[in-house]
Amino acid sequence: MRRLSVGVIGVVLAGLAVAAVPLWAQTPQQRDWCFKGGTDDQIIQGCGAVLQSAQTPETDRGNAFFERGLAWDRKAEYDRAIADYSEVIRLNPKSSNAFSNRCGAYWHKGDYDRAIADCNEALRLNPANALAFNNRGNAYAHKRQYNLAIPDYDEALRLNPKSVEALVSRGVSFMDTNQYDRALADFDAAIRLDPRQPKAFTNRCAIQILKGQPDRAISDCGEAIRLNPNFTNSYVGRCGGYLAKQDYDRAIADCNQAIRLDPNQMGALTLRAEAYAGKKDYDRALADYDHVLRLSPRFVDAYVSRGNTYKGKGQYERALADYDQALRLNPRSASAFRSRSEAHIAMARYDRALADLDEAIRLEPGNVVAFNNRCWCRAIVGQLLQAIPDCDEALRLQPGNAAVLDSRGFTQLKMGDYNGAIKDYDAALRGNPRSATSLFGRGIAKLRRGDPTGGAADLAAARVIEAGIDSRFVGYGIRP
Repeated sequence: MRRLSVGVIGVVLAGLAVAAVPLWAQTPQQRDWCFKGGTDDQIIQGCGAVLQSAQTPETDRGNAFFERGLAWDRKAEYDRAIADYSEVIRLNPKSSNAFSNRCGAYWHKGDYDRAIADCNEALRLNPANALAFNNRGNAYAHKRQYNLAIPDYDEALRLNPKSVEALVSRGVSFMDTNQYDRALADFDAAIRLDPRQPKAFTNRCAIQILKGQPDRAISDCGEAIRLNPNFTNSYVGRCGGYLAKQDYDRAIADCNQAIRLDPNQMGALTLRAEAYAGKKDYDRALADYDHVLRLSPRFVDAYVSRGNTYKGKGQYERALADYDQALRLNPRSASAFRSRSEAHIAMARYDRALADLDEAIRLEPGNVVAFNNRCWCRAIVGQLLQAIPDCDEALRLQPGNAAVLDSRGFTQLKMGDYNGAIKDYDAALRGNPRSATSLFGRGIAKLRRGDPTGGAADLAAARVIEAGIDSRFVGYGIRP
């Protein structure tokens, strides 16, 4: 075995001694990283060296804590950021910016009340601190106090009209309060100011989905992904755009990518579940909803959606259990009442279905689906005169809706108004040519009006689409 000579060992040790830097020292490079900038890790290392030096004056210590706090903030190490901002405040209790930044870190942690308290102090010290208004607005928005959040964003933008962050944040609050046009205007303005801002494109993508423009949404989220291929929300947004177009495979691919980036991304898991359900891959959908509910056991919409998936599998009791849980968590969930009514209809529990639909309409009087379902249910139980106004209201809310025209055609069929039924079924089939119920209903109306050839053709076409359509109509009290 080769041995190092004493002389060689001495040289190695001497080299180590020269290379070592005492903990209390700081190199010019480290000082530059701290005060002139570098990567976040370089800033943290440099400011750490500055703070460990006994020779650093108090003013520089405050600045070093502040710069390191910013670096921790950017790395989403919010507890460490808060600790550094707290040191700045200890050294300089009149630092409005330190209070404002600590406010932002508390907001990111979800500690909204502490965030608001810090931003209040920041604004007391400096009423023109635009960032403090923006950060406080974010805290109010996450408490769903939009009446307080939006004025804070307004003030932030008055003080700094070119604040992309304030425009995006205000746009999100407008979106959350269903003010889609105002939200879109803010996102457009943010993109004009900074065309390389992926968050603005992603949020505009979400607005386009809500406004029924999925192609524009897909384009915006695609641009956001180009700008930042690792921004999870952009994949979630584009998944939503594809889902709105019923392009389930592309939706699933985008949600898969979002989940690879963040395995617990609830939006991606929820949308992927909806896409699987759209493909009738109910077991995979249920697995995703189960995952979502493990992450958020009080997520009302996930219970409703999982219930809908059980309903799709014909497991109505399990569906009802999920709807019941959703209503325990939120007794004012119109979607839970609507969905539960559909399970009751499938189980021929029409009285219970009507009670749920009454409540759904009371809570959400502009919902087309609820009026259509009540029209359909009333027609089944023979409440024909009450059914027609429900269908009329649904068509007033959404003219030309094929499902509603089908329901009104069915109602008129039961009333013996065969011409009216055929007219509605014709219109319904223009919107949905493969509707078995519309074809079957029109076939019966034609038979009863004296058109055996046309009636037989419609009935045959309906039976090709849905083999059990005869027995379904027998359950409604109608035979060919």
